[in-house]
Amino acid sequence: MSTPDGGPNYGWYIPNQIPGGCLVAKIGDKGTVFKVGRSLNFTAKSSGLLQLAVGMQGDYAGEGYQFPGEYRVKLRVDPK
Repeated sequence: MSTPDGGPNYGWYIPNQIPGGCLVAKIGDKGTVFKVGRSLNFTAKSSGLLQLAVGMQGDYAGEGYQFPGEYRVKLRVDPK
């Protein structure tokens, strides 16, 4: 089991920064992945599509592992 903040049994997505199972995001195709977790307020420094995902160790990706479940996200945009 994991929460949007990640789960201790899934190791690290990015060592000592983002735990496995954590809700992550990036802006645009070339953006840097950052931790969203359970809650995050931020101001985007660039424009682009907000992409959300679950951080997962490369060992688990594409190896037939299945992780059923979902995270529900509420998003509020305050345009400037």
